[in-house]
Formats: sequence, C-alpha cells, structure tokens
Amino acid sequence: MITMEMMLPIYSLETLKFILDGPVDPYPFYSVLLYTPGNGLNARLHEYVRSHWTILNGLTGDNSLLMAIEDVQSDLSIEKFKPEDVYNIARYFGASVDTVPGMIFFTEPHASRKTQILKLGEFFSDPSSLTDEELTDFFKSVQSIIDRCCDSVKTADQRLECLHKGLDKEWPLQSRWAAVASKVQNWVISSFSTATTITLAVDQIYTLLQHLKLI
Repeated sequence: MITMEMMLPIYSLETLKFILDGPVDPYPFYSVLLYTPGNGLNARLHEYVRSHWTILNGLTGDNSLLMAIEDVQSDLSIEKFKPEDVYNIARYFGASVDTVPGMIFFTEPHASRKTQILKLGEFFSDPSSLTDEELTDFFKSVQSIIDRCCDSVKTADQRLECLHKGLDKEWPLQSRWAAVASKVQNWVISSFSTATTITLAVDQIYTLLQHLKLI
C-alpha cells in the first residue's frame, strides 16, 4: 500500500496507479519505460535505470512523470518479470510486442486513451557500445522536446501531436542523437490503450500485477 508519506521521487506503475486514483491529472505528460529481462538493449536500459534514476527524475521536472516497469526503490527488479508479462502490459497501452523496449507517452489519462510509442530498438542500433553519457543525452533531448510542447500548446491532443512532430522531425540540433533521429523511420507510433481511458488501462495492469504476485 502506497501512502503520500511514502512517495519518493522514484516512480513505478504501482505509484502511477496511486496518482491516477486522484481526481486530476497533475502532469502535462506521462511516460512509461518498458523493457524485458534479458540481454542487449533491454539489459542496458535496466542497468541505466537502476543507476541513474535520480538523474532521470531531475530531468522531467513538473512537465513529465516518468515511470519504469520495475520498482527502483524496492526489490521488484525486472528479473522478477517474464518477457510475456511485459508484453501484456505493453498491449494495455496499445503497444505491440515489437515496440519493446520502448517508451509510451500519454496525456490526460482520466479522459484520453491516446498514446505515442517510441521504438527504442529502432533508435539504438548497437546497445553494446551505448554509454551512460549517451543515454543521458538521449533522455535530455526527449525532455527538451516535452518542455517545448508544454510551453507552446495547451490541449492534450495538441501536446501529443507536438511530441510526435518533435521526436520525428525537430530533434534538438545540439543533441548527439540529432543525426540519428533524422534517419530513423517509423520509430514514433500513434496508438490507443485497450481500455476507454489510460486510467482504466492502468487499473487493469495493476490487477494483472497483483495476479502475478508482483505487487
């Protein structure tokens, strides 16, 4: 059971459920970082998240809430999940199995079921040589696009459209990933949660995690 006193700047899907049980959507953007137990990019993301979560949380500020499927503040590591568990969670958000590892973005989860999905496997072609500095630069670049969208547009649909356009066409020029982003095709996908709202989809995911005895 999560209480307000227990909430730390470290977020998991269980914490997201707690936040969405409230009556309002306090953040302009929400995102979930999905990866499976295993090797390659999945393992690299797991390693980075466990060692750099404070940095990631500091990047997002008040404009975005970033969550990981594993709970960084507890012993619920990704190794306790099966790959199929992660794929099932992805499907609730409207993401197909070939988008994992990936990031799922959404806005106004109480009212909307729209999502934007980043296929990270399309972006990071050689995870074996991927450094912490390069990953930090990637997440900084994504957050700069989010910040720009928060400043320039107001409605939830407009924010998601701005995010899609920014990730696809307007990568920060100072980023070391700008050249990669200009060449990668179809790595940003628009989709919909399986439930009528993201909040209801998260409720279903929470029930799934309880059934799997992961929370």
